[in-house]
Amino acid sequence: MSALTPRQVEVLEFMIEHFERHGCTPTLRELCLRFSVASTNSMTGIVHQLADKGFVRLGGSATSRTTLVLRRPDGTRGVPRLVRLDVVGGPVQ
Repeated sequence: MSALTPRQVEVLEFMIEHFERHGCTPTLRELCLRFSVASTNSMTGIVHQLADKGFVRLGGSATSRTTLVLRRPDGTRGVPRLVRLDVVGGPVQ
């Protein structure tokens, strides 16, 4: 397992906290607001680094709320798997 930088740990911990409070991971814009980052490209890079290191799995796109946290910074299991819902509220098959 590759070590995380302090910034990657902060981002991952915020993603976990956001999921536990809201039931979904934050968008890139929400991450940028939280960490006072002007460019979504910078945050995309951090999220992709977390994916490359096996801590998250990206959904349809890096901006999507379907990003899954697989592991916590200490290496333990991440948050439960998301169930995507369609616009009328039913599970997507």
